[in-house]
Amino acid sequence: MSELTNLNHQLLLRSAIIGDKDNWFGLADSAKRKKIQNRINQRSHRKLVVIYQRPPEVSSTVNICLVGARQRHKPSPCTPSPSTAVPTVSHRNATSIPSIRVLITAVLNHELDLKMLVDKVNILQLHSWDNQAIIRVFETIASHDRRTGIIRSNMLSSLSQFNFSRALMLNAEVFGLSADHMHDDACSLFVVAGPWPVSVNINTETLPHGLRPTSLQYRTEHHPWIDLLPVAQLRDNILQRSVDTYDEADLCRAFTGRGHGQGTGVIVWREPWDPSGWEVTAEFARSWGWVISGCFDLFRSTNMWRSQRGERPLFRSQ
Repeated sequence: MSELTNLNHQLLLRSAIIGDKDNWFGLADSAKRKKIQNRINQRSHRKLVVIYQRPPEVSSTVNICLVGARQRHKPSPCTPSPSTAVPTVSHRNATSIPSIRVLITAVLNHELDLKMLVDKVNILQLHSWDNQAIIRVFETIASHDRRTGIIRSNMLSSLSQFNFSRALMLNAEVFGLSADHMHDDACSLFVVAGPWPVSVNINTETLPHGLRPTSLQYRTEHHPWIDLLPVAQLRDNILQRSVDTYDEADLCRAFTGRGHGQGTGVIVWREPWDPSGWEVTAEFARSWGWVISGCFDLFRSTNMWRSQRGERPLFRSQ
């Protein structure tokens, strides 16, 4: 079983906590237990009704990391101005809405792995209809699992993956980036000459310390997704590595866990721009050691979070 199943699930599921009055687990009185279960089911039904009645919105169909991976392998220079670029965004057609609803229903009925649903999270559109629906489903399932005391085997890894995707989305908002700035040919604003949109924050003095650019970020053309990682040495490690020596799409999947059943390679416990809240898993450290080479603060934060769960340190003390 993955080490992620040993994580303190109260940290991952804290957004779904409901009062003890809904906890029917171990209740001997069958009538009272049935009453509580009915109340829970009605609440869940109301949530799903809200999900299905929400109007569809424009939604991007790309993954932020994989977009960056494709861009860095292209020989053409970065797009000079995000305002003139054509973003890789498509309008969701009528058939895509039922597809999400079908997935949600299948997951709730235990007919489909929860991982299939979390892979649909679009980190370019935090407030999209699909994302909000998936968030609601997670809240419903997490609340149910907490009350029953039975956690789905893939719940923790799926929520870890979702937390990482959400972390990148929130860091993109810190920069004021939208889908228009994250398209396939986009280039980091730190290496693109202005003028920039008013919404974009490139005043490094106002950025959280973990997101302030390094000199290498100013000199090296790269996709903005790299700027969203709040560990400076990690960003530099990626930029210094020749794109011909590794598969960047694989690296992105290792970060996010997209398409894999073992969860994410990174766990985010605090505000996403705070590097002390980031933890790497043993699997990621083994497979992508060069990415985190010299990231001593990340080593310390990883060991700290592991120690809080009673686990052995992953890295030697520096």
